[in-house]
Amino acid sequence: TAGSWADGEGDVTFTVTGSQTVVGSSENTFDLTWSGTTKESNYNLTKTFGTLTVSAPANTVVFKAKSGTWTYDGAEHTLAEVDYNASELVSGATVEPVFSGTSRITAPGQVANKLTAIVIKDADGNDITANYTIMLVDGTLTVEKATMVLSEELLASFSTNLVYDGALHSITVTPPTLIGDATVTIRYSASSEGPFTEENPAYKDVKDNEEPYTVYFTLSSDNYNTYTNAATVTITRRPVTL
Repeated sequence: TAGSWADGEGDVTFTVTGSQTVVGSSENTFDLTWSGTTKESNYNLTKTFGTLTVSAPANTVVFKAKSGTWTYDGAEHTLAEVDYNASELVSGATVEPVFSGTSRITAPGQVANKLTAIVIKDADGNDITANYTIMLVDGTLTVEKATMVLSEELLASFSTNLVYDGALHSITVTPPTLIGDATVTIRYSASSEGPFTEENPAYKDVKDNEEPYTVYFTLSSDNYNTYTNAATVTITRRPVTL
């Protein structure tokens, strides 16, 4: 630390939160817990994190499973590839990685791309794995949620425009077709701030100056980001001739 606390202060607990287990580097992060009369708001605090580095033992060849990220598309994803320093192997050597059967992903989330073994062969196809000290490092497989896409034409069809007829009217939301015909839940609100419920607001009377009623809606489905937009109900005055 640099600088000093005010007289009678400095009751701050320092907790290290950084860690590094596998080969690689990361920030050595920490948290501070302020107690007593010592308040964070009274100090201009600058945090400087150190670096934690785990290196492979000498004469060890490190094989790291590659990591991959995809947007949800309903397909199963795998990535049976590794990074390593080829100069640490004899010239002409080839590498055959073996991955766990759990190293596959379809739905949004993350799993380990678990490397379970490496087979090293020389230029003649002979197994020379036993000649090396090997370290295996896992990667990660990630699938991110997809985004719903609605055309301008489809969005326009959600709004209602009519002449006053004394009946209640609402917007009509038709969700897009998703991968695997996934179920879509529609929720509505008369306010952009919500709350959103499955009750679709309905309107009967002409609004001031025949302005439209705005109805906000959300579309939610597993494997997709929630979609939010709005449509309108416009009711115009009914002409009467006397």
